[in-house]
Amino acid sequence: MEISINDAKRLQARLIRFTCLKSICFMSLLVGLLVSLSSSYVYAANVHTHGVSTMTIAVDNNIVDITLTTPTSDLVGFEHRAHSESNKRAIKEMNTVLGKVEELFVLNGGACQFVSHRVDIFEQPEIQHNDDTNYGQIDEHRANEPHNDVTAYYQFNCENMSALSSIAVKVFTLFPSIHHIRSMWITDTHQGAVTLSVKNNMISLR
Repeated sequence: MEISINDAKRLQARLIRFTCLKSICFMSLLVGLLVSLSSSYVYAANVHTHGVSTMTIAVDNNIVDITLTTPTSDLVGFEHRAHSESNKRAIKEMNTVLGKVEELFVLNGGACQFVSHRVDIFEQPEIQHNDDTNYGQIDEHRANEPHNDVTAYYQFNCENMSALSSIAVKVFTLFPSIHHIRSMWITDTHQGAVTLSVKNNMISLR
């Protein structure tokens, strides 16, 4: 199981605001998670692997924040800027599909309601390619292409957070080019990291 340094830092930044509100136990839990990530799950920063997404889930009080980052090619089939009309239509369709929240995530228990989402596209100017064949490789003829990631942010509000038991991730159905999602999550009492696939798409929060 591998989680990037950048992903760990993004999760740490997202969780900084929690520490002012939570108990000493939560702060200890956060430190433990970051130590675990740095020692067990971290791989080289800037790895850009087609077919592999990363996801963080942060639970605070009655709010669930989900951040999903994916190589653009896995969503629209290309990573260059959308110049042609067909490219622009593909980007528009991608945004539409990423907005189908109920078809992407199912929050089991907790009476959770979708609040908002946002989609950003980021260019990665310098890329190191992962040669882990278990997660796919970049074709040689694509090595010099620009590499962009799409990051989608989702927020949910839950009436009974203690009843939220798990999250089913159905991204694979809508985007079959995504083969694995390297995920890490944290609540005020638990944390974990898991690699999801179409056959293993459930994150247990308890």
